[in-house]
Amino acid sequence: MKPKLKEMYSLQLSQPLDEFWPEDESNFAIPIRLMIGPEDSLGSESFDILVCTPDWIKRQYIEEKCVWGHHMLIVMEYDFSLIQQKIERYLIGCTGEDWQAVARKLRIMGSWEFEDYQS
Repeated sequence: MKPKLKEMYSLQLSQPLDEFWPEDESNFAIPIRLMIGPEDSLGSESFDILVCTPDWIKRQYIEEKCVWGHHMLIVMEYDFSLIQQKIERYLIGCTGEDWQAVARKLRIMGSWEFEDYQS
């Protein structure tokens, strides 16, 4: 089974990501929701990441001098096409026998909506 990026947006923005431009393109952080599902079906599940720059990390954590980097994509500047390409390239390596196997690989990249779900 192969995953497919079906939608990509930020809950904090009123416009699409490809129309957004940060005030300072080299110092920003934006949470992004990725809707990913099997390429051969209509369904998808959410995976959340924080796209940010090294300057933003430095500024946010200057006093603490350290920070955890889980579910982050660190870029040098805002470039929507590059961000989307990087995510889609990551998905190529996330194949599996079923959706659960694929999702286990994807949750390393982003926070999966069903990560701690127990039936």
